[in-house]
Amino acid sequence: MAIDLNIREQLNAVVYLATLIDAETSTTDGEWFYCAGFESMSFHVDGVSGETLHICGSNNPTKPVNTVHGIQLGSDITADGLYVTVTPTVWIKARISVGGAGTVSVFFLGVPKKTR
Repeated sequence: MAIDLNIREQLNAVVYLATLIDAETSTTDGEWFYCAGFESMSFHVDGVSGETLHICGSNNPTKPVNTVHGIQLGSDITADGLYVTVTPTVWIKARISVGGAGTVSVFFLGVPKKTR
């Protein structure tokens, strides 16, 4: 699945929106998404029913292959919710490491650093 990026201006600020996992019903390695320059990122996780998800980051200068998982940011995710990170990273992805009975989606919102 290719990640589609949607850029919006809201309240005089630019935000970046993307679907990292789209209605997945089994385990998945996820897909790396370039996110250098964001000062904060949030992940809206929906549809979890027994799954375990990870948000992973990498500062590799080139895009890692999707089967490489980099470094897990934060704890295991086992419930729907909004998860936030301010950890700067070049690449980010969401992955489902343990399957369950749900249909899982992960929606990304990134706020870039302001430039002067």
